[in-house]
Amino acid sequence: MKRIKMGLLATCLAVWMVSDVIFAQTGDVPVAPADIPSTIKGNTSSDEDIEVLARGPVHEAFASQVNYDPKPGMIVENGPPEQVDEIPPDYKPDGENVIWIPGYWGFDDQRKDYVWISGVWRTPPAGRRWVPGYWNELMNDRDYQWVSGFWASSERRKMNYSTAPPESLENGPSVSAPTKSHFWVPGVWLYRGTNYRWRAGHWVRYRPDYVYIPSRWMWTPGGYVFVDGYWDYQMSARGVMFAPVIMHAPIVQYRPSIVMDIGRFHMHWFVRPHYGHYYFGDYYDSHYQQQHHIYSHHHFHLNIGYDPFFAYNHVHYRHHHGISYLHHSSTWHSYFSSHPLHRPAHTFGMQLNIGSNHGERYFGMSVYAQHIDRYRVQSDLHRNFVRVGTQYRNASVNQSVSYTRLAYERNRMENGKLATGSPNSAQSSNGSWTMPQVQRGTNVTIGSAQRHVRITVPTVRTGVVPPKAAPGTSNKIVARPMVTMPRPTSSYPFVTRPSTRPGSGLSGNYPSLPTRPRVTIGG
Repeated sequence: MKRIKMGLLATCLAVWMVSDVIFAQTGDVPVAPADIPSTIKGNTSSDEDIEVLARGPVHEAFASQVNYDPKPGMIVENGPPEQVDEIPPDYKPDGENVIWIPGYWGFDDQRKDYVWISGVWRTPPAGRRWVPGYWNELMNDRDYQWVSGFWASSERRKMNYSTAPPESLENGPSVSAPTKSHFWVPGVWLYRGTNYRWRAGHWVRYRPDYVYIPSRWMWTPGGYVFVDGYWDYQMSARGVMFAPVIMHAPIVQYRPSIVMDIGRFHMHWFVRPHYGHYYFGDYYDSHYQQQHHIYSHHHFHLNIGYDPFFAYNHVHYRHHHGISYLHHSSTWHSYFSSHPLHRPAHTFGMQLNIGSNHGERYFGMSVYAQHIDRYRVQSDLHRNFVRVGTQYRNASVNQSVSYTRLAYERNRMENGKLATGSPNSAQSSNGSWTMPQVQRGTNVTIGSAQRHVRITVPTVRTGVVPPKAAPGTSNKIVARPMVTMPRPTSSYPFVTRPSTRPGSGLSGNYPSLPTRPRVTIGG
């Protein structure tokens, strides 16, 4: 029987009933302090209890990883610790749509323990609301399985659950791009009536500062959820991401303060499809790919799946700099793979030692963790920061509780749909869940999100100086060949899923797929 943390739930329910609050933004950006301490300010525990990391998983709300085929989350032994009382940082990016999305427990299978993935300041995609993930306790009362979160449409509160879609038919484009400003969006299965129909991939025109997240299916314990495609902001315009931390002792209260400089760490970008997360930092050693299935994002995009950031950057770098992004990213990856001493440090403390001993002669691209007091006054951010007032902080705390409650309700609902079965299988019948209505102070409204896109489009640019090439290489390209992929086996825009499984000898409706193999922490 599920073990419910009644104390936390009671607190969530109590705060959930608090009336709507109005966000307030007060204060100007002050002058940078003369010295920034390396310790974390704002925590009620000693600094020895918290170890700030300079690598790890990326918050799912900040960057959502895409798979052709929905993958069950990884399974680990023992459940996560109690939810952390995380309060928002003292400063936030300026903007009426910027919201605080709280952190959650992730799992580090190298340490075989949990790590806290800190919350993020985020400008939500237009017309989207965040549906948080959760750790699902399995029926053996020992193992837990991760269920990923996603950005759902704000226009549709009802979430439908379906049987498993067939294996993806995506095999890349069969025709050349209309222009060099187009990128490929993969195909996807659509559920129509009682059958699945294949919608082929297509070319989409590049939009400066926007990344297209393609339609995909998400696995849950209650079935498979379809998330339609949407435009999101490019990485540096999404908000602020904070460093993950290891908590060596129970923390009374935690306030993130170490920022990940997105402009610098984007070269150290990895994908872990079986966990549904992006990773950043030093994962260059071969055993991360061989044992943990953590891939460099360009390798993943060209050989395994689809990465929206690679698709965006492939066109963006050509359009603004005449640079091959594949060459740019792969040569830097090769450089760091063969120069271990020039890789990013694993912790913030180690990075401080590197910076003080070596400056930025060799480590400029590997030093990206900064205290928010230093980060917010940088002249190249193209974005202002404002002090978080008391009302806004209280509203963000209430917002965090709202997300916690939504995750609990989702957990309860999705597990109630499955009477029996393995953790990696879905029931054959469909079901649905009507999510709570988006409340003021808990997420962005559809209207304001659309106005933000139309009127205040971010114009964050990489600058007139082309990105630095890896030592001994050049970014400039003479010919501009398109990255080609194998032709698909079918050129029809729609392929109807047959009512009989080929070779099964069965007739009638297409039966549910067989139970998927158990996902272990190594995968």
